[in-house]
Amino acid sequence: MFKDIYNIWDIPLIIIYLLIIFSIAFFYKNHKIEKKDYYQYFTLGLIIKIIGGLAFASIYIFYYQGGDTMYYQIGAESVDQLLFKNPTHFFRTLFTSADNFPPDLMYVKHSITYAKANEEWFMVRIMAIINLFTLQRFFIATILTSFISFLGAWKMYQTFLFFFPKEKKAAFIAVFLVPSVIFWGSGVMKDTMSLAALGFFLYYTKNLFFQYHWKISSILGFLFAAFILFSLKIYIIVSFFPPLFLAWYIYNKSKITNKVLRVLIGPILLISSFTIAYLAIYSLLESSEKYKIENLQSRLDGFHTWHSTVGGSSYNLGEIEYTPTGIIKKIPASLNVTFFRPYLWEIRNIVMAIGGLESLIFLLLFIYILIYYRLSWIRLAFKSPLLILSLTYILIFGFIVGFTSYNFGALARYKIPVLPFFTFFLLYFYYQKKNNKSLTMEEDKSIP
Repeated sequence: MFKDIYNIWDIPLIIIYLLIIFSIAFFYKNHKIEKKDYYQYFTLGLIIKIIGGLAFASIYIFYYQGGDTMYYQIGAESVDQLLFKNPTHFFRTLFTSADNFPPDLMYVKHSITYAKANEEWFMVRIMAIINLFTLQRFFIATILTSFISFLGAWKMYQTFLFFFPKEKKAAFIAVFLVPSVIFWGSGVMKDTMSLAALGFFLYYTKNLFFQYHWKISSILGFLFAAFILFSLKIYIIVSFFPPLFLAWYIYNKSKITNKVLRVLIGPILLISSFTIAYLAIYSLLESSEKYKIENLQSRLDGFHTWHSTVGGSSYNLGEIEYTPTGIIKKIPASLNVTFFRPYLWEIRNIVMAIGGLESLIFLLLFIYILIYYRLSWIRLAFKSPLLILSLTYILIFGFIVGFTSYNFGALARYKIPVLPFFTFFLLYFYYQKKNNKSLTMEEDKSIP
């Protein structure tokens, strides 16, 4: 099935595409760097993303010899063939969900056996569009996907700098240099597109709700990024709403200089924020059959059973009672497995070794911060919208993926949307201690 996924002609094509992309990148960097010195990292970030994508593709081709990433490519090629055979069917297919195929298009669905669920089918449609520009070559599709991932990561980097313009190094490490994010967030995968969409969503959220730049481009960018997240991994955007509105509350409360007015308006802002967040989450969950609240227990139980039997890298959190109290009891263990496991003695292969060493570094940084700050870092985090957003997102998303994955291989992919926030959170406090600085909230509205 995968014998035509690569050939000797991929090499000159890769060189040509890379020359085009980097020529554009260097021109854009040189145009921007005079006014915004953080663009010195622009091409470096792009290089890292493309290397990560090509490494991911190579490992799946030459080591695993198969996997989701190749199935997406093959499915996309099948869809693209319709453009020449039946253009009407091609465009109709691009706008058809997996559970809503009309009878005359069922032959398309039957030809792509892998993409049965809406999320997988949506990824196939994304790749079908990308492959219109790749000559149907997998490595070229990987390069363009890595480029899209870089654009989303760059938007996330810019957003971090909006709140902390002096923390260029910490932000760059957090967004571009975490090994798991480089590997799992650069290839042809749902995780890559979701991470890119999250970067754009965060950036346009900052434009709209923190800078109050209500431009058409920002509104459309916000809605499109939200649509991608909803279509690929709804739990990412669901996890993001409470932290987002809490950050918005902290940000706006700090703008009220009158103490009496702040006391009066503060609770209103807080209640309004969480009310809107609750309604948004409920609406999102109810709009998806897969994530409807009444179906969650059976899905969790099935997910635990299935993932615990896959491969040799499973883990468990002990006996679980699927009640509010029983689930709450598993929060510490879930967060621990997300951010600090696998432990070194749990490593079974080279991919797990990368995750294990990464988790060890996270654990050492966290212990260092606990020793120096004790619990005052929680209070200090409330002084910054980005830090409180990161902290609450870490807790919510970290719990969700740790509680549901039950397999280190799956967890390594699922947790990458939270790792830039977790890394930045740790590095920020680490550098504050290292440089003997007191924590202050910095803003620079000159940064877009």
